Parts: sequence; structure tokens; C-alpha cells
Amino acid sequence: MSLRQLPGALILGLLASLTAHAAGFGGSHTEAGAYHELLSILAFAGAGGALVAAVAAAFGSCGNCVQGSVLAARMCTWIPRARAVAFAGGVWFAVIESLEPAHGPASFAIIGLAMLVAALALRGLAVLTARALATCALAVARVATARRALFVVRRYESPAVVTPHVARRIVTRPPPRLDLLPA
Repeated sequence: MSLRQLPGALILGLLASLTAHAAGFGGSHTEAGAYHELLSILAFAGAGGALVAAVAAAFGSCGNCVQGSVLAARMCTWIPRARAVAFAGGVWFAVIESLEPAHGPASFAIIGLAMLVAALALRGLAVLTARALATCALAVARVATARRALFVVRRYESPAVVTPHVARRIVTRPPPRLDLLPA
């Protein structure tokens, strides 16, 4: 997992942890006790912030791409793998369970399975969202009725390379006429 995938892993891991806790314990108690509302707000604010960042990345990069699949592939490099999401979810789950007071046991198999399913589902949802945003960004950028360019992409051209022997070439005489050449 790269450093740019870490925020996504933490956000998706928290959502996976909340999902696994709800699947494992049901409605017997709230996760993290008094901190449940804070964690819920953190999870949904993080997901909303990630969505805003993805929209900004899609609309900011659509001038450089011809197809939506290229833009989606670039955006998907920011989405962590499912195993990273599951690992981050496990860390969140362990930290949150340490904050809770003692309560009844739950099946670790159900919690682990719910964590894996939630990690796979959240990563799949993130990839689908990136593809949809890339398609929408290119569709908006290509609108024929737009009077001016929505996005300005500056491309800098390198100066022409002039080799020394071409720059110093001196023409001493014109080329010979073709009718004077021997046949």
C-alpha cells in the first residue's frame, strides 16, 4: 500500500469496522460506547471528503485524457486494495473494542467474515464511483454547447533542437542543374 492510499484505507477501514461490529454484535450495544456518534461522524465526513476529492481529481484531470477508462485507471491508483481495507478495519476494530466497557462475547468468525465482505464491497463501490466520476467528467468536458473551455490544460513545448552542424552549414554554391549532368 502506498502513502497516497493510506487515507482511503483508514476511511474505508473505519466503515468496514462499523459494519463488522454491527454484524457481529447486532443491536446489543453501540460500538465505542460514548464515542459512537463521534466515530460515525468521522466515518461519514471522511467518506464525503474522499468523494469531494475524487470529484475534484476527476474534473481537474479530464483535460489530459481522451477516454474515461484512462482517467478512471488513474483515479483507481488512490483506492487501496481490499486486504489493506480489511487490515485497517481490523486495527480500527481492535482500538474501538479497547475503548468499550466489558460486554458479552461475539463470534470472531462472523466478525472476520463481515469485515472481509465489507472491505470487498467498499472497495468495489469506490472503484465503481471512480469510473462513474471519470465518465461524467469527460461527458461534461465534451459538451458541444459549451461556449468556452471548461478546463484549461497548459502544455509546454520544448524548443526545437538545433544541432551545431546544421546551424553552421554554409551554402557555397547552388545545386547543379539537371540538364547539364551527363546522361
